[in-house]
Amino acid sequence: MPEVGVLAGLFEQYGEQILLVLEAYAITGSLRKAAAQVYLHHNSVAYWVQKAEAELGYSLAEPNRRAQFFVTVCLYRLWRQQDERV
Repeated sequence: MPEVGVLAGLFEQYGEQILLVLEAYAITGSLRKAAAQVYLHHNSVAYWVQKAEAELGYSLAEPNRRAQFFVTVCLYRLWRQQDERV
């Protein structure tokens, strides 16, 4: 999945927090609920979601795309865990 590569790039540029923010948004589907989970202002979550959407080339506001993105986040985390073991 090319999206895993996009996440790798975002992680390298911005660190672990962007993954936590995007994962919270993918799960909740709400900027405000995601912000509450990661202890950020909802505008900050919106900023990171917009960054990810620009890199991915699609909107995370669409439920099917958001679900696809959540799977991508899970795959990325599994891939990183495997790299850390080696």
